[in-house]
Amino acid sequence: MHMVRLIYPGKDWQMAAKDINFSIGSIDWRWGQGYSDAIHAIQHAKWMDEVKGHQSLMVHELDRTNE
Repeated sequence: MHMVRLIYPGKDWQMAAKDINFSIGSIDWRWGQGYSDAIHAIQHAKWMDEVKGHQSLMVHELDRTNE
């Protein structure tokens, strides 16, 4: 099984209320970030790399450091 871990980075202006902010702007921003992350994960398709050994779970994290 391959799992892509998408991490919600938050923003400084959202940190105090990030768990309770359900405004349209906040939801739209989060959906946009999730969509962008999903496209990035599909384009890089790490799950297509050969897996050596007997791994039952492979966790992939997006590398956003070079963007």
